[in-house]
Amino acid sequence: MKQSAMSYKTKSSMASALRESLKKEDFKKISIRTITDTCKINRQTFYYHFRDIYDLLEWAIEEDITDFIERQENPLYWNESLPIIFNYLTENKEMAVNAYNSIGHERFFSLLNEKLYDTICLIVQHYCKNFHISEKSVDFISAYYMITLTGIIESYLTGHLSYTPLQICDMLNKMLISQIEGAKSRYLNSSN
Repeated sequence: MKQSAMSYKTKSSMASALRESLKKEDFKKISIRTITDTCKINRQTFYYHFRDIYDLLEWAIEEDITDFIERQENPLYWNESLPIIFNYLTENKEMAVNAYNSIGHERFFSLLNEKLYDTICLIVQHYCKNFHISEKSVDFISAYYMITLTGIIESYLTGHLSYTPLQICDMLNKMLISQIEGAKSRYLNSSN
Protein backbone atom coordinates (compact mmCIF):
# COMPACT_ATOMS: atom_id res chain seq x y z
CA MET A 1 0.00 0.00 0.00
CA LYS A 2 1.40 3.41 -0.92
CA GLN A 3 2.27 5.85 1.85
CA SER A 4 -0.39 8.33 0.71
CA ALA A 5 -3.07 5.62 0.68
CA MET A 6 -2.00 4.47 4.14
CA SER A 7 -2.02 8.06 5.37
CA TYR A 8 -5.50 8.60 3.96
CA LYS A 9 -6.71 5.36 5.58
CA THR A 10 -5.33 6.48 8.97
CA LYS A 11 -6.93 9.91 8.64
CA SER A 12 -10.25 8.34 7.60
CA SER A 13 -10.10 6.03 10.60
CA MET A 14 -9.62 8.99 12.94
CA ALA A 15 -12.45 10.89 11.24
CA SER A 16 -14.75 7.87 11.68
CA ALA A 17 -13.80 7.68 15.35
CA LEU A 18 -14.64 11.38 15.71
CA ARG A 19 -18.01 10.94 13.97
CA GLU A 20 -18.90 8.05 16.28
CA SER A 21 -17.83 10.03 19.36
CA LEU A 22 -19.95 12.98 18.24
CA LYS A 23 -23.02 10.78 18.30
CA LYS A 24 -22.49 10.21 22.02
CA GLU A 25 -21.06 13.46 23.36
CA ASP A 26 -20.36 17.11 22.73
CA PHE A 27 -17.29 17.97 20.67
CA LYS A 28 -15.68 19.85 23.56
CA LYS A 29 -15.64 16.66 25.62
CA ILE A 30 -13.85 14.60 22.96
CA SER A 31 -10.12 14.34 23.47
CA ILE A 32 -7.29 13.29 21.22
CA ARG A 33 -6.89 10.31 23.53
CA THR A 34 -10.49 9.27 22.73
CA ILE A 35 -9.56 9.23 19.04
CA THR A 36 -6.20 7.50 19.47
CA ASP A 37 -7.63 4.83 21.80
CA THR A 38 -10.50 4.11 19.41
CA CYS A 39 -8.14 3.85 16.43
CA LYS A 40 -5.43 2.02 18.41
CA ILE A 41 -2.77 4.52 17.37
CA ASN A 42 -0.40 6.68 19.39
CA ARG A 43 -0.54 10.46 19.89
CA GLN A 44 2.46 10.94 17.63
CA THR A 45 0.51 9.39 14.74
CA PHE A 46 -2.38 11.74 15.44
CA TYR A 47 -0.08 14.78 15.41
CA TYR A 48 1.65 13.57 12.26
CA HIS A 49 -1.68 14.02 10.44
CA PHE A 50 -3.47 16.81 12.34
CA ARG A 51 -2.51 19.90 14.34
CA ASP A 52 -5.30 19.37 16.87
CA ILE A 53 -8.82 18.03 17.24
CA TYR A 54 -10.26 21.05 15.40
CA ASP A 55 -8.06 20.27 12.41
CA LEU A 56 -9.42 16.70 12.42
CA LEU A 57 -12.98 18.03 12.60
CA GLU A 58 -12.43 20.34 9.63
CA TRP A 59 -10.86 17.51 7.62
CA ALA A 60 -13.79 15.19 8.43
CA ILE A 61 -16.30 17.84 7.32
CA GLU A 62 -14.40 18.51 4.10
CA GLU A 63 -14.29 14.77 3.36
CA ASP A 64 -18.01 14.40 4.02
CA ILE A 65 -18.90 17.32 1.78
CA THR A 66 -16.56 16.09 -0.97
CA ASP A 67 -18.05 12.60 -0.72
CA PHE A 68 -21.56 14.06 -0.84
CA ILE A 69 -20.74 16.03 -4.00
CA GLU A 70 -19.09 13.07 -5.71
CA ARG A 71 -22.16 10.89 -5.04
CA GLN A 72 -24.32 13.26 -7.06
CA GLU A 73 -24.17 11.87 -10.56
CA ASN A 74 -25.97 14.70 -12.30
CA PRO A 75 -26.57 17.70 -10.03
CA LEU A 76 -28.47 19.75 -12.59
CA TYR A 77 -31.79 20.04 -10.81
CA TRP A 78 -32.60 21.65 -7.47
CA ASN A 79 -35.27 19.07 -6.69
CA GLU A 80 -32.64 16.33 -6.90
CA SER A 81 -29.80 18.10 -5.09
CA LEU A 82 -31.65 19.71 -2.17
CA PRO A 83 -32.98 16.48 -0.63
CA ILE A 84 -29.48 14.98 -0.79
CA ILE A 85 -28.08 17.98 1.11
CA PHE A 86 -30.78 17.90 3.79
CA ASN A 87 -30.72 14.10 4.12
CA TYR A 88 -26.97 14.34 4.74
CA LEU A 89 -27.50 17.08 7.33
CA THR A 90 -30.22 15.08 9.06
CA GLU A 91 -28.11 11.90 9.16
CA ASN A 92 -25.08 13.84 10.44
CA LYS A 93 -26.81 16.53 12.46
CA GLU A 94 -24.80 15.98 15.66
CA MET A 95 -21.53 16.37 13.78
CA ALA A 96 -22.77 19.35 11.76
CA VAL A 97 -24.09 21.18 14.84
CA ASN A 98 -20.93 20.41 16.81
CA ALA A 99 -18.80 21.60 13.89
CA TYR A 100 -20.85 24.76 13.58
CA ASN A 101 -20.51 25.46 17.31
CA SER A 102 -16.84 24.48 17.51
CA ILE A 103 -15.14 25.96 14.47
CA GLY A 104 -17.49 28.89 14.21
CA HIS A 105 -20.01 30.23 11.77
CA GLU A 106 -17.50 31.74 9.33
CA ARG A 107 -15.22 28.71 8.97
CA PHE A 108 -18.13 26.26 8.79
CA PHE A 109 -19.79 28.17 5.96
CA SER A 110 -16.49 28.83 4.27
CA LEU A 111 -16.09 25.04 4.04
CA LEU A 112 -19.63 24.67 2.70
CA ASN A 113 -19.11 27.44 0.17
CA GLU A 114 -15.78 26.06 -1.02
CA LYS A 115 -17.28 22.65 -1.65
CA LEU A 116 -20.86 23.41 -2.76
CA TYR A 117 -20.28 26.49 -4.93
CA ASP A 118 -19.24 24.49 -8.01
CA THR A 119 -22.34 22.28 -7.73
CA ILE A 120 -24.62 25.30 -7.40
CA CYS A 121 -22.84 26.96 -10.33
CA LEU A 122 -23.53 23.88 -12.50
CA ILE A 123 -27.22 24.01 -11.60
CA VAL A 124 -27.45 27.75 -12.31
CA GLN A 125 -25.61 27.34 -15.63
CA HIS A 126 -28.05 24.59 -16.58
CA TYR A 127 -31.08 26.79 -15.88
CA CYS A 128 -29.51 29.85 -17.54
CA LYS A 129 -28.20 28.17 -20.70
CA ASN A 130 -30.97 29.58 -22.94
CA PHE A 131 -30.78 33.15 -21.57
CA HIS A 132 -27.44 34.34 -22.99
CA ILE A 133 -26.38 35.51 -19.55
CA SER A 134 -22.78 36.57 -18.99
CA GLU A 135 -20.43 34.43 -16.91
CA LYS A 136 -20.21 37.28 -14.40
CA SER A 137 -24.01 37.24 -13.99
CA VAL A 138 -24.00 33.44 -13.58
CA ASP A 139 -21.37 33.87 -10.84
CA PHE A 140 -23.53 36.48 -9.11
CA ILE A 141 -26.67 34.32 -9.33
CA SER A 142 -24.71 31.33 -8.00
CA ALA A 143 -23.40 33.42 -5.09
CA TYR A 144 -26.95 34.58 -4.36
CA TYR A 145 -28.24 31.02 -4.17
CA MET A 146 -25.18 29.90 -2.19
CA ILE A 147 -25.82 32.59 0.43
CA THR A 148 -29.52 31.70 0.52
CA LEU A 149 -28.83 28.00 0.88
CA THR A 150 -26.17 28.39 3.58
CA GLY A 151 -28.50 30.72 5.51
CA ILE A 152 -31.25 28.12 5.40
CA ILE A 153 -28.80 25.38 6.40
CA GLU A 154 -27.70 27.51 9.35
CA SER A 155 -31.30 28.12 10.40
CA TYR A 156 -32.03 24.39 10.11
CA LEU A 157 -28.97 23.38 12.16
CA THR A 158 -29.56 25.96 14.88
CA GLY A 159 -33.24 25.04 15.19
CA HIS A 160 -34.58 28.38 13.93
CA LEU A 161 -36.57 26.70 11.16
CA SER A 162 -39.45 24.57 12.41
CA TYR A 163 -39.80 22.65 9.16
CA THR A 164 -38.83 19.12 8.21
CA PRO A 165 -36.12 18.68 5.57
CA LEU A 166 -38.82 17.54 3.13
CA GLN A 167 -40.84 20.74 3.75
CA ILE A 168 -37.71 22.91 3.39
CA CYS A 169 -36.78 21.23 0.09
CA ASP A 170 -40.33 21.55 -1.22
CA MET A 171 -40.54 25.26 -0.33
CA LEU A 172 -37.08 26.02 -1.75
CA ASN A 173 -37.86 24.15 -4.95
CA LYS A 174 -41.14 26.06 -5.43
CA MET A 175 -39.41 29.39 -4.83
CA LEU A 176 -36.56 28.57 -7.20
CA ILE A 177 -38.89 27.39 -9.97
CA SER A 178 -40.97 30.54 -9.52
CA GLN A 179 -37.84 32.72 -9.76
CA ILE A 180 -36.62 30.87 -12.84
CA GLU A 181 -40.00 31.22 -14.55
CA GLY A 182 -39.99 34.94 -13.73
CA ALA A 183 -36.48 35.28 -15.16
CA LYS A 184 -37.53 33.44 -18.31
CA SER A 185 -40.42 35.81 -18.95
CA ARG A 186 -38.27 38.89 -18.27
CA TYR A 187 -35.45 37.73 -20.53
CA LEU A 188 -37.75 36.50 -23.28
CA ASN A 189 -39.83 39.70 -23.22
CA SER A 190 -36.76 41.95 -23.24
CA SER A 191 -35.33 40.18 -26.32
CA ASN A 192 -38.42 40.97 -28.43
